[in-house]
Amino acid sequence: MNIILILIVIWVAVAKGFLLHKIAVILILTQLLSLYFVDIQYILIIDLLLLGLVIFAPSKVQEYHIRSPYNKWVKHPLEKIIVDILSLSLKILPVQQASNLGGWLIVKISPFLKGHKTALKNIELAMPNLKDKNNVVKQSWENLGRSFFETFYLNSINKKFEKYIDVVVDKNTKEFLKQNRPAIFINIHYGSIGIQSIASYNMGLRNCGVVFRFPNNPLMIELNKRTFAGQLKHMHFIPKGQPRDIILWLKHKRPVSITVDVPFAQGQELQFFGKPAMTSTSIIQLAVKYNLPLILVYTRRTSSRKMKFVSTFEPPFFIKKPDNLDNTQSTEFDRSAMQKINDKIEKIIKLHPEQWMWMQQRWKKVK
Repeated sequence: MNIILILIVIWVAVAKGFLLHKIAVILILTQLLSLYFVDIQYILIIDLLLLGLVIFAPSKVQEYHIRSPYNKWVKHPLEKIIVDILSLSLKILPVQQASNLGGWLIVKISPFLKGHKTALKNIELAMPNLKDKNNVVKQSWENLGRSFFETFYLNSINKKFEKYIDVVVDKNTKEFLKQNRPAIFINIHYGSIGIQSIASYNMGLRNCGVVFRFPNNPLMIELNKRTFAGQLKHMHFIPKGQPRDIILWLKHKRPVSITVDVPFAQGQELQFFGKPAMTSTSIIQLAVKYNLPLILVYTRRTSSRKMKFVSTFEPPFFIKKPDNLDNTQSTEFDRSAMQKINDKIEKIIKLHPEQWMWMQQRWKKVK
């Protein structure tokens, strides 16, 4: 009965957003106190009191959407416990072995994931003449698995920056980055976004607002913050779909990083690999309104066995829009400017298609 109560306390605490390791410490101390300072018959009462405290304690979860009871009390806590255990377990492994494990594991389970069919469909749609598409998708999964496991080691990778990461940047761009001037950084799901954040930090980027799509499981938000912002202090998360927060950050003369190769429910239907894909033109509008440069950044994995990366910072460029455009002409100008960025991203992906994340629903409307 005592064990069952302890498990219930842990489960409820996790569902309400309390950190797993803190819960474990409290329970261990409680049990020790029960054994050494209190008669054994009162342990059950102590555990019941703990359960009551956990149930009525304020939730730590940011309820940004309504969750079903099943998700709130079963699915989401289970996912959180699994990832917490994984995070703690990885600390005993060197970063290279952890990366290898992540790549191997995701390749083994990927055929059973929904995203696998999406990836095969997408690569057939975008690059029909590409040879050995199955192997490219397999490598894409491996890169994703490696990147996920490596995010738990960002701090240690950052300390040995030159060992892992080479940077491609011209002299003028390097000087611009050192000054930490306001700009809009264009990110893509290519190589490793986590490693890209390290490269940006070492190039001088500070107080960067990162537009981030929070996970469906709100219990994972804190983990994301600990994993990224907790290790690299220069980043500040801005929830995707919150334009006011982005504008506020830009008004404070701070840089913003926005990932543009993601599925959008709204936006403009532009071409991507010759197929229509909903694309946001917000970065063009922001760059024009606040007269800010756009900088395309991306990181490519050059070696898996030695964990080597190349991070590229394209030269800053400005978007100059004529003043005398009506609404229709202005929209068409934004579409044209964003199409050029789409075309540039497409060229980058075609050079090393295994580096891109093919599992996302980039072409929702294409059958």
